[in-house]
Amino acid sequence: TGQKLLYAATISQARNSYQQLVTLNDQQKLPLYRLASRLLEQLQAPPAVYLLAFGYVDGELMFDRMWPFPAEPALASLNGQQPNLFSCYWRCLTNQPIID
Repeated sequence: TGQKLLYAATISQARNSYQQLVTLNDQQKLPLYRLASRLLEQLQAPPAVYLLAFGYVDGELMFDRMWPFPAEPALASLNGQQPNLFSCYWRCLTNQPIID
């Protein structure tokens, strides 16, 4: 948002579908939050929804890419969170607050 960064739940890819049922612990989340924050700051990204693709190799966080919205993984948010990523994106574009 224009006020602060908000983070959605983690979306995982399983075979040919995406699911939003992944739980990360704080030790896993904090480096992701820092990475996302730095990327958005460096890119001077406007308020919107961005998808951060990452994985783990030997327990180490590995950045893959940042996707602009919309991208296919966001479909998992339709049944996984309120508000979903599509609603959040619209609210960012129209400068409306996102109420959790």
